[in-house]
Amino acid sequence: VAKLGMAFQGLPPGHLKVKTCASDGWAKSVGIRVGDQIVSIDGEDLEGMSADSFKTYCKKRPVRFLVARAVVEEAQTEDIPATAAQPNRVEFLADESVAKLGMA
Repeated sequence: VAKLGMAFQGLPPGHLKVKTCASDGWAKSVGIRVGDQIVSIDGEDLEGMSADSFKTYCKKRPVRFLVARAVVEEAQTEDIPATAAQPNRVEFLADESVAKLGMA
């Protein structure tokens, strides 16, 4: 049984930045990366969620994480490079095969 295998910079309220991903954890296996932002869990925005509610959600299975990731796009304008960050959102599902207490 895999563990969630990710740690965050802080707790809600507020979106959470992924601080670490364990090499043998569920998060890394599904493509969650260090620096990703956890935006919601099971459709509930973390901006208004308490830390206790977040911990309760993390113990549920199945549980869905909505993750925002900055995508860097490069554009050329008259030979002057420009870079813009655009958020990309991806949803990840941790089902019953993922251990409930695997958050680092």
